[in-house]
Amino acid sequence: MFDGKRSHRGRLLPIVVVLVAAMVGAFGSASTLATANPAAAPAGNVTSATTAALKVTHLEDGVEATAYRYMSVNWDDTVHQPRTPQYLFDTEVAKWLREQTGFKNYISTDGGPTDSFRTLNSADMRDFSDRLLAAIARGTVNVATLQVDQQTAASVGSDGSDNAQLTFHLPMGGYLIGFSNGVSRVYQPIGTYIRPRYDEATKRYQLEVENIDGTPSDTEFDAKSKEITSTKTVNTKKKTHSQIGDVLDFLVTTPIPHYPDGALNKKFGVQDHPYRGLTINPSSIRVQIEGEEAPLDPDTHYSVRAVDAGADDKRGTGFKVEFTNDQYENRLADAGRQAKKLTVTYKGTLNRDAPIKGGTHNYAQPLIPKNIYNPTVGYTDPLPRPAVTTVYTYGIRFTKADSQNENNGLKGATFKLYRGKSGNTEVSVGEKITDAGSEENAGSEGDAGSEPKAGATAGMYVVQSGPSGSATLTSGENGLLQIDGLGAGTYRLQEVKAPNGGYTLPYKPIVIEIKDEQANGDGESGDKGDQSEPAEPDGVPDSTSKIGGKTATVDSADNRLIYTFTNRKADFNLPETGAIGAVIFGVLGVALVATSVTLVVVHRRRRKGKGKRSS
Repeated sequence: MFDGKRSHRGRLLPIVVVLVAAMVGAFGSASTLATANPAAAPAGNVTSATTAALKVTHLEDGVEATAYRYMSVNWDDTVHQPRTPQYLFDTEVAKWLREQTGFKNYISTDGGPTDSFRTLNSADMRDFSDRLLAAIARGTVNVATLQVDQQTAASVGSDGSDNAQLTFHLPMGGYLIGFSNGVSRVYQPIGTYIRPRYDEATKRYQLEVENIDGTPSDTEFDAKSKEITSTKTVNTKKKTHSQIGDVLDFLVTTPIPHYPDGALNKKFGVQDHPYRGLTINPSSIRVQIEGEEAPLDPDTHYSVRAVDAGADDKRGTGFKVEFTNDQYENRLADAGRQAKKLTVTYKGTLNRDAPIKGGTHNYAQPLIPKNIYNPTVGYTDPLPRPAVTTVYTYGIRFTKADSQNENNGLKGATFKLYRGKSGNTEVSVGEKITDAGSEENAGSEGDAGSEPKAGATAGMYVVQSGPSGSATLTSGENGLLQIDGLGAGTYRLQEVKAPNGGYTLPYKPIVIEIKDEQANGDGESGDKGDQSEPAEPDGVPDSTSKIGGKTATVDSADNRLIYTFTNRKADFNLPETGAIGAVIFGVLGVALVATSVTLVVVHRRRRKGKGKRSS
């Protein structure tokens, strides 16, 4: 019997060996998978590959961010426990730390962080982050050896340009997160730890996130940034009105960004780009730091260069004020740390290209680098939202007509235009050259490809900004007299020569009152609205504007005031001539005859009366 049993055992032994080998192989595969994939690990156990979600919010759409793991947790995946030392700096980072005079005391002999590093305050930690990111950008620390995760912020919702967010899924360790700059914000790097924490309730480790400010269990961080957007005024307002040739004062104010000391790309600037209706005087540009009495020196502290219109035919020549890395360090770094602003002032003259409808716009924008740790990249693209000023001018379209037939336009009447109700300042004008694409011909048919027309021939003029203009205006075909480029205010139009055809010359000038003081966002045109806000024009003359003492009419198609004024034909006819003596004698004769008749009648009545009494 025993022999039989031995026989069975002999047959079973190879089978058992095969089964044991299969089980060992199976457990070996499972262990490998658990290390590579946290989902295969025993439920609740943390491994070196387990990740935590780290969300960064309040970003602009498209901001790029990179997380660098510079320090790992010394973790034993077999027993799911940390080893000593609990943290280890990356090999490249450890080498870099030992070479830095100020950072040597951050790393221990075994490659872990010292108490000096563990007790860094927020400011010192930001300094460490800044300098390490600069070393990575320079190539001093080989980024290929670090665990890197790159993400791009995406918008959520639609309630603002800084409503984007991004999410990293990161394993245990110490991380630095560097950002590209957004359209209008400069982002500071942030540091964070993802570390294991032992949970007494479950008797297991769990991952928690700590940010640079030491807030534990916080998996959602607000990005640290400063908004860099310009504000701008013209003659102390955002919108104003002016006559062509007037000199306007512009002020651009921009926060000075605070770049970390280790940043390699500290360029900064302000760009101003007007429509072609404004001519900027480059010699008038002044750049100043808020709170300082003297302006900066353009020869040493910054540079100015012209910005051409390029392909945009509406733009004129603008300028850029720019600071290099060294110039920023020398003159702007301290001001940036103190959150001061940079002011740029200059003078501009409204020129004859200023449109009547829509106004002349002028844009100012800050110039900030896309990435402060990459000196090879340029400014953010697109540029930040511009600060806009608008200067409006106005136009008047008169029709000179016959007083007996207003459909009969009178060509050839000559005028002079004066600024002010009683002043004698003549307004100089020039021809308004028009073509098929101009606003004068907008909507007309059959003008495509036509040659430019001289405006004076047609009675169209624009105020001249220089001394070469003419002081007289002449009505053109169909009695048209159009004057563009006027500012708000009072003008006098004096007719100095009547049109041919026997017409008389009016004695009094026509008084023109152009008003445009639309309040900010309130009421009808001319309503002052909220008195706490300065009244600003909207480019459409108010209903209180007058011509010749009467309420003026505005043509909504082009925003010009329109008015018809007439000339009378000369009439020298008087009563027919004759001998004044004959007339007098004739009158006296009629009077004598009438008196004689009356006396005869009276005498006869008396005689009849006496005859009746005697009988």
